[in-house]
This record gives sequence, C-alpha cells and structure tokens, in this order.
Amino acid sequence: MDENTCRATTKAGARCRARPLGGSIYCFVHEPMLAADRFEWRRRGGSKSSRRERQREAATLQTAPEIRVFLGQVIERVQAGDIPPVEANALARLCNLQLKAIEQSDLAERLDSIERMMRRGG
Repeated sequence: MDENTCRATTKAGARCRARPLGGSIYCFVHEPMLAADRFEWRRRGGSKSSRRERQREAATLQTAPEIRVFLGQVIERVQAGDIPPVEANALARLCNLQLKAIEQSDLAERLDSIERMMRRGG
C-alpha cells in the first residue's frame, strides 16, 4: 500500500487515490471523524441545482447596480457560511465578465449614436 494515498475504497471498489489528511490514513472524503461535519457543510452549502441557479442569476444581471447588489448579497452569504468562498469566487468572475459585456455594449451604442449624428451633419 502506498503511504501517500487514502486507505479507503471508493464506491466503485477501487482504492481511493486522494492524499490523506495530516495525521490520518484517510482523505477528506473518507475521514470518519469528519462525517458529521461533511453532512453539515453539504446541508449549509445547498444542492448543486441551487448553485447553478445562483450562477444563472449572476449571468442574467443587466446593469452595474444590479451586479453590485448581487455581489453584496454573495458577500453576506459567504460571511454567514451559506456559500463556500470557491463558489463566491466563481460568481464574482461571472459578474466581472457581465460588467465587461455591459461596458462594451454601452460603448458600441455610443459609437453608433455618434456615427449617426456625424452622417446627418456631414
């Protein structure tokens, strides 16, 4: 047995290949002492569908103020322990991309408006 891998067996019957936690022979997923904590973290983190719903919501925000409010809510939920920081980072990246898309759209509209005005005047 390799000392650098978890000693548990996966559901498929294969040996787990994850690294064990410090001072343990098991990884995070298989450590028996963390079973209750893992259950609580899953409960508080919500289901995958709710994560997808938050990401979908972030992608549909249309204005900078909407994004600001949404990110404020995400920050509050991270601080409350309802959203894992990794997920919050993903949501922040989506919001950043949405802000860039809004800015580019606004610039394109301004440029079109200026070009129309110049054609009329010239």
